[in-house]
Amino acid sequence: MVSLFKNGADFQFRKFAVAEEVRGMGIGKQLLHFIMDFAVDDGATRIWCNARDTAVAFYAKYGFTSTGQLFTRVATTMR
Repeated sequence: MVSLFKNGADFQFRKFAVAEEVRGMGIGKQLLHFIMDFAVDDGATRIWCNARDTAVAFYAKYGFTSTGQLFTRVATTMR
């Protein structure tokens, strides 16, 4: 699964995930290529995500570069 957000020619994807039982079968690669092609066809000049440090190498294989900026997601509680 993946969510893709457009802001002009800037596209961000989030929640990129493949079910654990089918990882290593090329599904992530296919999904990433699909959203990249989709974004480019829709005029993207930049495609980006906030990746876990464990996923940086995966994205690098497909031309993504790391900015070196780290972020922390703060957990919130719904009341």
